Amino acid sequence: MEYFLMTEEQRTGPFTEEEVHARVRAGGVNARTLVWHKGLDKWRPFSDVFAEPPEPVYWFAMIDNRHAGPMTPQVFWSQVAAGQITPETPVWRAGMTSWQPLGETAETPPSLSSPRPCPQAKQAPALSRGASARFDGIAPPFKYGGFWIRLLAIILDTVLLWAILMFVLVVLDALLIGTAKMTAGPSPSQEAIVAFFALGMLGMIGIFLALLVTAFLYPVLTTWWLGGTLGKLICGLRVVGSDGEVLSLLRCTARELAKGIISNSLTAGIGFLVAAFTAEKTALHDLICNTRVVRKR
Repeated sequence: MEYFLMTEEQRTGPFTEEEVHARVRAGGVNARTLVWHKGLDKWRPFSDVFAEPPEPVYWFAMIDNRHAGPMTPQVFWSQVAAGQITPETPVWRAGMTSWQPLGETAETPPSLSSPRPCPQAKQAPALSRGASARFDGIAPPFKYGGFWIRLLAIILDTVLLWAILMFVLVVLDALLIGTAKMTAGPSPSQEAIVAFFALGMLGMIGIFLALLVTAFLYPVLTTWWLGGTLGKLICGLRVVGSDGEVLSLLRCTARELAKGIISNSLTAGIGFLVAAFTAEKTALHDLICNTRVVRKR
């Protein structure tokens, strides 16, 4: 059967069903595309003719020894047209088993009435979300971190975090004692003793809150800045989004909250065990925040 497509009042075709799916992968078809074939009384939405609607396809490429992506098909093929991506450039998209030079894949740019190229094509952005980020993300395909290697990372993080907390405790305690001595003086009066006691109570509360903040900020900031906690880095693991992108600070915060409240407290730790049974080794907080723990290649 032959199919005709209409996007933005532009009619193309005829295409075989295989060619239609190739155009979906190339980005020439989207949810607003209309389809007609012999036997239809009028143009129909793509999802009415084919069982599954076109899903966005994102490309990754290795440009100048850096992972670039995710790129929409339009951006990807514009980079090909501009010579930034050549037939020798290793590329990957969902559905491919491994990285391959573009020239060795079965993919071809949309040639028949293809979408008009962007007149101001820009270099595809790298996975890094900012010039200050030291971690550039990891482009798929992934090798996921298993349950036991993640457990080892948690044990290492526990030891390292205790060391950090003890250091913070010693520093704050020294500051509290020094401040109290300066306040009381060499011969403290009864009023000074009461003030000393009150200051000590407030100081202990402040130290407790400081320790809580430190324990929370440690995984948030290290994951945002380095791609993982120190324990994960030692084990060769990184935390990324489902497409390999760097996590934003807000997303790192949300993941840590989900880990502490849902995976740990509300489920009594069962949320962590989910990673042992899911195909992508995702714990409950990873499923909630759409993150993945992967091995650094």
